[in-house]
Amino acid sequence: MANNTRKPQSKPTIREWNGMPKNTITHPTQHVDPKYNGMAIMGDFNHPEIDWESVTTEKNINHSSQQFIDAIRDAYLHQHVTQPTRYRHGQNHNLLDLILTSSEDSVSNLEYHAGIALSL
Repeated sequence: MANNTRKPQSKPTIREWNGMPKNTITHPTQHVDPKYNGMAIMGDFNHPEIDWESVTTEKNINHSSQQFIDAIRDAYLHQHVTQPTRYRHGQNHNLLDLILTSSEDSVSNLEYHAGIALSL
C-alpha cells in the first residue's frame, strides 16, 4: 500500500511521479512483496483535468495528466472513486483523491462523507 499527495503546482520529474518513484505506478509489482497478491495506491493525485468516468483528458500527450493516465493503463490499475472529493465555494467540484488497485474487485462499499476542513 502506498499513499500520495501532490500539490497542484508541482510537476513530477522523470524519476518521480507525484512524489513517489515513477516505477511505483509503471511497474507496481516491483514494490509488492511476493507473499501478497495485490496492491493499493491512495491519495490526492491532483489531476482535476482527468475525466475519470471515461479516463480521458483533453490535455496533450506531454501533459502530466495524460502521462498519469498512460501509467495507470500500463500498470493495469483500476480507479475506484466515482464522486468528487473536493468542494470549494465558487469552484468546480473535482475528483482528486483516488484509490488505485491491481484488482477491480478489491474495493467495495465505498462511502463518501463531507470534508472535515478546507484543503490548501
